[in-house]
Amino acid sequence: MAYIGAVILVFSLAFGFVSERLLDAPSIIIVVVGSVFIALYAFGRDLSSVWRALAAPEPSAALALTAICVLRSGRSFAVAVGVTGTLSGMTIMLFNMDDPSQLSAGMAIATLTQIYGILLGFVVLTPLIGAVRRKHSPTSGEA
Repeated sequence: MAYIGAVILVFSLAFGFVSERLLDAPSIIIVVVGSVFIALYAFGRDLSSVWRALAAPEPSAALALTAICVLRSGRSFAVAVGVTGTLSGMTIMLFNMDDPSQLSAGMAIATLTQIYGILLGFVVLTPLIGAVRRKHSPTSGEA
């Protein structure tokens, strides 16, 4: 059931329902690379707990809780990096006020980084939190 949204998104991209104008490489790089670097700085080795918890058929309570903590923080990091990208795009726009043809690049970064941050945080990471929770035994009440 959780994959229906991903299938709809891929279908809409494949058949042109979502414009290629919504795909902006600088915005994607800002959000993804920024979020990964912040997560690596904040968690270091604990970042691998996410992959171990997702790969394990039934992760331990400690592993599941660590993975959920990392994913929740990653969700916050993605949204925060989206906001930072929005501010960067606004700054680019302000620097280019004398040339109206250059305003669109800054506006694209300003808008799309926030969209990508929200998508990464809530469309990618939130379902992973649910997956770790479902893998952890629901009767233990620890996750």
